[in-house]
Amino acid sequence: LRSSLASDRQQVETDLKEAELRVGMQKGLMTVASDPATQAAMTNSDQPALLYALVRVVNGKTTEVAATEDTPVQPGDVIKVKLAPMASQ
Repeated sequence: LRSSLASDRQQVETDLKEAELRVGMQKGLMTVASDPATQAAMTNSDQPALLYALVRVVNGKTTEVAATEDTPVQPGDVIKVKLAPMASQ
């Protein structure tokens, strides 16, 4: 009986931790979605306009290379993604 209770308690604690993580993630998503900068960056397709760049070491020097979603990534590259500036209206 004790082992069953201990097992049940452990499962409930695990489920609770998972639920807390999900709630935290949802709160974060709601915060991002309600951010005016995020809303302003949305295009007609409701997808944020993103700019990509790769930070790459070439001949011992760090360089930043403009990229797209299809640009091949090499080992050691760092991928930078940011919201595109709003278009002037």
